Amino acid sequence: MAMPKQLVLTIVVCVGACLLMPGPGIASEPDTGSESPPFVAWQLPDKPTEKWFIGPGQVTPSLDDLSPQPGQEVKSLHLDLARNEKESACFLVSGLQDAEVTVAITGPDIFAKTVLFTRSRQVNMLIPLKGPLKLKKGKTEELWMRFSSHKVEPDVYKGAIEFKHSQSGKSLGSLPVMLKVWKVVMPPRNIVHCTGYSSGIGFINGLSGNPDKDEAYKKRLHAYLANMAETRLDSLAISINKFSIYDPVKINGKPLQAVLRSDPSLLKGDTLPQVDFSYYDTFFAIAMKYGFKSISFMGPQSLFIGPLACLGKEVTVDTPEGRRCAVWLAGEWRKYLQKQGFKAIWAKENDEIKPDEIPSYNKICDIFKEGGWRTYTTWTGTIPKRPDLIRKVNKNAEQWQMQFLSLDIFRNLVAKQPALIDRTDEVWFYGGGNGVYRFSYLYVRLYGWLAGYYDTDGFAWYVYCDWHKNETIAVLKDGVVYSTPALEGLRDAIEDAQLYAMLNRKLLPRADKRQWAPGKYSHGLVAKGGGVLLPLEKLTYGAYVFYGFRSPTPDTVRQAKAKLLRTLEK
Repeated sequence: MAMPKQLVLTIVVCVGACLLMPGPGIASEPDTGSESPPFVAWQLPDKPTEKWFIGPGQVTPSLDDLSPQPGQEVKSLHLDLARNEKESACFLVSGLQDAEVTVAITGPDIFAKTVLFTRSRQVNMLIPLKGPLKLKKGKTEELWMRFSSHKVEPDVYKGAIEFKHSQSGKSLGSLPVMLKVWKVVMPPRNIVHCTGYSSGIGFINGLSGNPDKDEAYKKRLHAYLANMAETRLDSLAISINKFSIYDPVKINGKPLQAVLRSDPSLLKGDTLPQVDFSYYDTFFAIAMKYGFKSISFMGPQSLFIGPLACLGKEVTVDTPEGRRCAVWLAGEWRKYLQKQGFKAIWAKENDEIKPDEIPSYNKICDIFKEGGWRTYTTWTGTIPKRPDLIRKVNKNAEQWQMQFLSLDIFRNLVAKQPALIDRTDEVWFYGGGNGVYRFSYLYVRLYGWLAGYYDTDGFAWYVYCDWHKNETIAVLKDGVVYSTPALEGLRDAIEDAQLYAMLNRKLLPRADKRQWAPGKYSHGLVAKGGGVLLPLEKLTYGAYVFYGFRSPTPDTVRQAKAKLLRTLEK
């Protein structure tokens, strides 16, 4: 690609960098001894993302398919941040020849907090750049920057990204960077909660009962939970193993299941024994260390399936003896989890249930409600749009975690009939899908704006971590969790959701969350139709009719963020 003579380096952001805007050109001073760069830095064409939910913009493009092409030149970076938040940006670099280039960010102390990454070609892992950027002729790399305004005073900070030849040390140009830190402070704890479904973390379902092996397992938990906390995921959603969960659990110093097999009459007394879960103390202490106060058990029936089997084939949750055992265990677990420090203890019974599964759902939830748990499941298309079905599950739906495709229908229905759900119920939605490692930063980040517009209590991402490498956005390697574009987008989505929630509460301080109204929660940021920075359009996906973003661009997200901060600061 031919470059104008007066430009030593032209930087343009990639499609995933939502916070870059055009500015003055980058020029290298003639007397600095700069040499022409052995690379070109560029962006993908700045086209609107069509069909946000199912279009190409959902996917991070493979680096092997990218090569320099004409596009909008961006010669400076301008980011808007609240205090105490992080923000990510990236651009593409293609080698014009084999070379090693050093990259450094200079300026006031705020820039010392910046972390540089490159994107790998496998599972889109972001690897910290600890040495020179190694370029190959005709190959494209991607540079990521994670900025931080932690403990920084409101101000405008100017710095630069400096590029030098690693061998000669000669300058290859620089990119001016301006960070505007507003007076608005990111809340220390989430207003809008977020969970990342995480069967790959395992938590207590990965335990072997062997202390030596489980000590090694703790290191895995430390790595993941530290990363989740840094990403502002604040609600644990864990899987449990019905075959092994009770191996280290005891009654009166003896294995619980062995006691039940040898003396099932133990459960016929007026007072049931206390259960000793202390083997798990150190594992839940890790969750406490990283600030987790909410926990959800997925497939909670596993908490009593094994013990019921010890009582005989004829004993089930449908028999008085079996139900009493199930309620006892649910209550013992709840007391134990409370003692560990959890404030919100949830049982997620089943998943995406159908109308004919409502009786079974209510039966199991009744057991956990009696044991002191809060109950919920995920909802897809049929139940959320029918008042008669909503009424049937309402007593056991303290959290309405809606599939994103049903969120608009549900919010509008409940707004017209607020009594369908309880005022204390939480409204969530969830998104994600298969192959999440491929999802783009921009696509994931926009979930935070949906959470703000629909004024939800939280949202869930499927998945944060799974056992299969293609179903994770947090990659564990050699004891370290590496980020991905999707995970950077999820963190920024969570932070955007907090700011939007702050604006909702500022402008609508006593609103009943059930009586959501689209006009009230737009704030000139998100709305159906037009006239806002992030318009929504009616989309279809199979039998679903829903609203998704119409042609979002990196610049419109940047503008929306700046407007949000400006309105909060007034």
